[in-house]
Amino acid sequence: MIQVLANSLVPVFVGLLFGYAAGLLKVVDNKDVRSLVSFLMTFALPCSLFVAIARTPRQLLWGQAKGALVLAIVFVVVFVATYYASRNLGKDTAANSAVLALTLGFPNHAGVGIPLLLAVYGPEASVTVAVGLAVGAITITPVTLAILESGTSAGRALSPAARIRVSLVRAVQKPVFWAPVLGVVTSRGRAPHANLS
Repeated sequence: MIQVLANSLVPVFVGLLFGYAAGLLKVVDNKDVRSLVSFLMTFALPCSLFVAIARTPRQLLWGQAKGALVLAIVFVVVFVATYYASRNLGKDTAANSAVLALTLGFPNHAGVGIPLLLAVYGPEASVTVAVGLAVGAITITPVTLAILESGTSAGRALSPAARIRVSLVRAVQKPVFWAPVLGVVTSRGRAPHANLS
């Protein structure tokens, strides 16, 4: 197990060190980080998740339903607890509290989950990562965006329910959400039939 974890963690940390060294040597700067993140979240990650899920048998995908429910509960509970603590105990602003709650409540599945889970559990683990990303994208991410939008002049014109609805629609339109869903639709095999006996 130690060797499996080392094989998955060492490349992550070596990549981080190379990035840090590239920044120190001025090979890259932080001006283009937004473009890199946009490319990752709009093209690279959705394509990777689509391929992983589309190659997965539907029976395995249907088996992720309970895990998705557990993830949704954990994400929401951690988000609410962190937001409450930040607002009431830390006396922070709504926007800062929402960002902190999202950071703690929705871990970095894409950056850490994929290399670790793939190394330990194999290709099937990418389905779990995709489910986690989709669950986070439709639960606490829209709430965070709605809270952030409430601080803008356009956001103040909308009711809280309308802000959440608009944020949810935007989240569902993101490729990182609909690419895994498209992967489920095109996955191999047949969906399991309900046992009627």
